[in-house]
Amino acid sequence: KVYAVLLNGLTPGGSAGLDALRDRLAERGFTKVYVAQVVHAGWLEREMARVCADEPGARFVVVGYDLGCVAAKDIAERMTAAGVPVDALVYLDPAGVKTGAVVSRTVVVRSGGATTPVPHTETVYVPSAGHFDLPDHPSLRRTGWTDAWLEGAAFE
Repeated sequence: KVYAVLLNGLTPGGSAGLDALRDRLAERGFTKVYVAQVVHAGWLEREMARVCADEPGARFVVVGYDLGCVAAKDIAERMTAAGVPVDALVYLDPAGVKTGAVVSRTVVVRSGGATTPVPHTETVYVPSAGHFDLPDHPSLRRTGWTDAWLEGAAFE
């Protein structure tokens, strides 16, 4: 089973942000999705460890959005060090992140004219997207960008 952990920064929730991404993942059959704010990072780590203990085959994809990318990176690093399998780390319009590659696959998705590179990552640019609609932007849905980080995921 693959779980998605979506971590928001300061970007308001709503129909175009991580809530929309969660809904899109559910439509694709990806029902094990957590959506939380940065203040819930400690709880998310405990929950990931609990799930891993209860379901030894569980795997995780950690997604950070905006300032949530820093906390997502920290979670992915600590969970990987603790033996929790993190298959991918995804940054959506990262703020404050200087590097990637804390797990085997790190993907950066950038909106608009944002071109600041994050070393050791794969990068997808979406020039027609704005920051607030990036997670569920129509061009991302058409390109199937989630396949880049859900590749091989077993949906249940």
